Amino acid sequence: MAKSNSSTPVYARSNGQKVAIATMNENHLRNVLLNYVNNGKPNGRKTTWTSSDGKRVSIASMNVGYLRNALASVVTPSGKFRTSTTSR
Repeated sequence: MAKSNSSTPVYARSNGQKVAIATMNENHLRNVLLNYVNNGKPNGRKTTWTSSDGKRVSIASMNVGYLRNALASVVTPSGKFRTSTTSR
């Protein structure tokens, strides 16, 4: 079995399928990030992302590159969400 490339960030879907973040479309990235900031609650009200420098940014206004970087920063190498809530 080939060793996976740990430098390519992946997201593990609820069915266990892993998807490279670089191949996800903009709408999917937004939905996954909104799910993350709302702790998986389908009717969550949070719509902003807090960047590493402390600035709050509306997820709806983020460009694709920013969305990819934000999602990559909160997933583990196995594709699961990190448990820390500091960036939520």
